[in-house]
Amino acid sequence: MNREDLRVELLREKHQQLDDEIDSLNERHSYLSQQERQRVKKMKFERLRIRDMISSLESEKRDLEIDLDLESHS
Repeated sequence: MNREDLRVELLREKHQQLDDEIDSLNERHSYLSQQERQRVKKMKFERLRIRDMISSLESEKRDLEIDLDLESHS
């Protein structure tokens, strides 16, 4: 596994961890305090940021693979 793949895998794990934490908070409480709502909001923002990072890394990898493939056929 190369460095980029490892990074994507770690980001996916963190994304899943945030998903689980958000779900847990939402399931345990029918009412969230202001502090809990703020925490969930921050976790959702972080989760979205991680999702964007994953997408960006995967896109870069695809672009690189396409470039390398084109170079090898030139």
